[in-house]
Amino acid sequence: QLLRLCEAANADDGESLDAVDAVLGAPLVLFEPRLLGPKLETLAAAPDDTRVAACLALFYAVDWLRELLNGFCRQREPEMRAKVVMRATQLVVLEGVLDACLAVTPHFRLPGIIGDQRAAHPAKQKKPAEKSKPAQKSKPAVAKPKP
Repeated sequence: QLLRLCEAANADDGESLDAVDAVLGAPLVLFEPRLLGPKLETLAAAPDDTRVAACLALFYAVDWLRELLNGFCRQREPEMRAKVVMRATQLVVLEGVLDACLAVTPHFRLPGIIGDQRAAHPAKQKKPAEKSKPAQKSKPAVAKPKP
C-alpha cells in the first residue's frame, strides 16, 4: 500500500520514483537457505508449522517483488532498470522455491485475507449440526372417546 501511495504522489508531479528508489535495492530478509536443504529434504522433514511459515514467507516475498516490479518498471534511468532486472531475476528464483515448498506442504492455505476464511482457520470452523432423528409418533394427549 505504501508503495502505491508513493507511486501516486510522484505520478501527479510527473517525477520519477528516484525519491523512493532505496526500496528497490533494499535487501529482502528471509529465513536461512539451510532450512530448505538440498532438494528441499530438510523442509520436507520439518514440522508442519515450519513448512507453513516458509511457504507464507515466500508467498509474501514473491508478492513484494511483484509490487516492486509493477511500481518501478517504467523507470528509464539505467541504474534503476538494472535494479528492476535484478529483482525480476530474484522473483523467478523465489517463485521456483515457493512452488517446490508448496509441493511438500499440500495442506498450505493462504491466510484469510485471500481465499476462504474457513480454509485459513480450520480449528475455528463450526462443526456441522448432527442430524436429528425423526420424531417418533407420540400418542395424542387426549384420548378419543369411544362411540
